[in-house]
Amino acid sequence: MRNRVRVQQIDGNFDIAWIGFRKMAVQKFGLRIDQNDPCGGIVKLSGDRPPKIARSTGDDNGLIFKIQFGFSQSRPIVYRQFTVRGKMQLTLFINTEHKPGDALDQRFAEHIEQVKIARQAGFDGIAVGNHLSFGSTAWFPPIETLIGLAGEARGMSLATCMLVLPLFHPLHVAQQAALLDIVSGGKAILGVAPGWTADEFRVMQLDHGRRFSRYAESVELIQRLWTEQRVDYSGKHFQADELALSLKPLQQPRPPMWYGGSVTASVARAARLADTALGDSWVASSHLVGSVITEQAAVFCDTLAGLGKPMPAEFPLLRNVVVGLDRATALRDAGPFIAASYQVFGKWGLFTDVVGSGKPQLDLDELIDGRVILGSPEECADELVHLAQATGFTRLVARVHWLGMDQRQVLRTIELLAGHVLPLIEKELA
Repeated sequence: MRNRVRVQQIDGNFDIAWIGFRKMAVQKFGLRIDQNDPCGGIVKLSGDRPPKIARSTGDDNGLIFKIQFGFSQSRPIVYRQFTVRGKMQLTLFINTEHKPGDALDQRFAEHIEQVKIARQAGFDGIAVGNHLSFGSTAWFPPIETLIGLAGEARGMSLATCMLVLPLFHPLHVAQQAALLDIVSGGKAILGVAPGWTADEFRVMQLDHGRRFSRYAESVELIQRLWTEQRVDYSGKHFQADELALSLKPLQQPRPPMWYGGSVTASVARAARLADTALGDSWVASSHLVGSVITEQAAVFCDTLAGLGKPMPAEFPLLRNVVVGLDRATALRDAGPFIAASYQVFGKWGLFTDVVGSGKPQLDLDELIDGRVILGSPEECADELVHLAQATGFTRLVARVHWLGMDQRQVLRTIELLAGHVLPLIEKELA
């Protein structure tokens, strides 16, 4: 398989479905290829004739292309960049969702074992999500869980993915994340999102309809508390009068932040919030299908470019992954547990309020299709290569565990993903 980029027509009749960035592409289509463009993602052609031949360049991490289209003075130069990385980084998403009657001390011990196996296999990061523990499931709090796992995660990045930020006071989050950064030796990543579950805001006696403004204020206040000696702040939700955070993070000027977003507006907001030079990035929701994520990656790219911001050095993508001997085996082993997890999310309104499926629950085939990368190592690698080429992502945040799933199945995917799938991906992208 060639390194490829999807090309879509915007204006005019110059429309090529797929172009391989190889010698043939340069010779046949006269692509102008250059390096150091601030944006990565889907290349969109504009105009009715191809550009002139130029050169291609790359670095040790892979090829970085900018396609530039020159027209007459009456038409602007239109360009997009697409990044193809030969190296892919792995973060293990620790799913801390459990049944209330479980032996939760044993479940936490299993998470420690998952981190140990992942680190030995070659993962260099772990991430934990966030929901409140009420109703039918128990969730370990993310920052406290990461601190508890830090001893086994030596040298790995520790990320929240995502902390539902409006549920908390920003001072509390700022000091907790600072402690995580200290405990991890400067490896913390604070991933935050506005949240979508109305019941969680109701339980916390917060206005679900005002979560976005509360979210924006929290992000600003946390960053200022990390980087300034004293903070004065007056917002709709929070006030500060010469507030000083004594517990500062180890990373300077601050730890990187990941921003969640499931719709176009929230993806664009993530690009506006992100300081990509510090490692900030948007992370796509694992609940969305691959085609939607590809479109949203283009939105993130284009918004960054419009703001004059570079792409982050690492572009993470959160995906559900199950690796088995073959697709039938992987589906048999993981299907019931995937269905159990999404049954809970469906009751919270995921499919009606977020995904927009038009019905409260999806059957297993609908859940899997485009939402779970599942099959043999070769099948999983092929899907991930396609996503990497379509979105430019460079770090896979892999969720491999669902409600009630057997530990042996979880560890199998961890080992197969690092030992068999990753080498296949890197071979294709090299």
